Amino acid sequence: MSLLRIVLFLFLLLLVLVFGVAGYLHVADLNQYKEQIAARVQEATGRDFTLGSLDVEVWPRMKVSVDDVALANAPWGSDPLMLQLGHLEATIKPLSLLAGHLRVTEFVLEDMNLLLESDGSGDSNWEMATGAEPTAQGGAQEGDDAAGGSQGSMPVWLDNLRISDVIVTLREPGSEDQAFLLERLRLQPDADKVRRLTGSGLILNQPLVLNGQFGKQSGGGSQPFQVNGNLGSLELAVNGVQGSSMDSTLEALLRTEDLA
Repeated sequence: MSLLRIVLFLFLLLLVLVFGVAGYLHVADLNQYKEQIAARVQEATGRDFTLGSLDVEVWPRMKVSVDDVALANAPWGSDPLMLQLGHLEATIKPLSLLAGHLRVTEFVLEDMNLLLESDGSGDSNWEMATGAEPTAQGGAQEGDDAAGGSQGSMPVWLDNLRISDVIVTLREPGSEDQAFLLERLRLQPDADKVRRLTGSGLILNQPLVLNGQFGKQSGGGSQPFQVNGNLGSLELAVNGVQGSSMDSTLEALLRTEDLA
């Protein structure tokens, strides 16, 4: 058998495998694997984890969505749950990887409640059992890898964003809770395909309002962005240009009536 025929045979075999896996994911009910996924997360975190539903689509778009997620709090925690999540959904365009970036056509996050607390003796509920402790040498290697990964990171282009009813609570013994509410955050293209940002929330009992615009939905090249906001009497203005390689220039301005 000639080399050309061998290469052609391997290519056709790869296509069959890819389309076979894609076809299975398209018709399979992945909820049958929920218990195995929950067990893996529990093993990695040392906390009880529940997953209400899981759905994966691979054609004509790649989409992953989960519903009714819950992660238990630390044994000493003030509430039984550290994280509650109603709905998370991400849709990507796989062919964008061929252009050197990841295009997320839609990202949705709804009804999330996250509690971050400490027990007053140095322990925090986000510190979880993750297996064996890394050695000093291993930790240094991980740092080097992280630095290298940052330098070679792939740009991510986001077309549509929908976030609603996200609450993050900071809690410490003897102190009043600090609550951060993101009531609504939207990023979506207008008629000219310019992505518009709007948002509202409540941070430390101060109303938050956000407005802005980003580059056109088509992406590519350097894209300017501008975000303006108000947090109580504090005014925020952020302007910049995001390059195609994720290199960005940024200019920020803070102004408040309370400052002399």
